[in-house]
Amino acid sequence: PLTACTSLLQHLKAAWENKMQESFVDQEVLITVPASFDPDARQLVQEAAKQACYPEVILLEEPQAAFYGWLHRRSEDWRQYLKVGDCVL
Repeated sequence: PLTACTSLLQHLKAAWENKMQESFVDQEVLITVPASFDPDARQLVQEAAKQACYPEVILLEEPQAAFYGWLHRRSEDWRQYLKVGDCVL
């Protein structure tokens, strides 16, 4: 699993470096992980990022990442859908 994760992260880094003008190592990197990941699995992802020469990474659970994505897409009107005290599942 560590080798596979490292290879995937290396591929993503190479794709960035091939396409973007900004240096990859100067970016804030968020990696989404399943909410079911235990601490050992999360550590594996962090180790893979280190082996792939990533800068400091932030691990974000996928449900939270999906919610942040929804908020971003609804940046102008999300308050029409959510009120104080609402629960988002």
